Amino acid sequence: MNVNLHIDRLVLDGFVLDSSGAALVQAAVRAELTRLFVQNEAGAASLASAAVPRLQAAPMRMSGVETPPRLGSAIAQSVYGAVAK
Repeated sequence: MNVNLHIDRLVLDGFVLDSSGAALVQAAVRAELTRLFVQNEAGAASLASAAVPRLQAAPMRMSGVETPPRLGSAIAQSVYGAVAK
């Protein structure tokens, strides 16, 4: 099964990232979402024809000292939780 997820824009309030930090967040989001969809293939199957113009994931509580990879992983888990409801 193939899952194509397109995130046009990701808004992060309260975070300041330079271009390298943003790239690390993006890579971590992609890797974690891939892992979650592969791990939960049955849940991905239920999304086969879903199209959502806008999705608001649950707010995340962060300590403020997260590395970009940890931030990306947390974002992916929040997004997955909203998509896989």
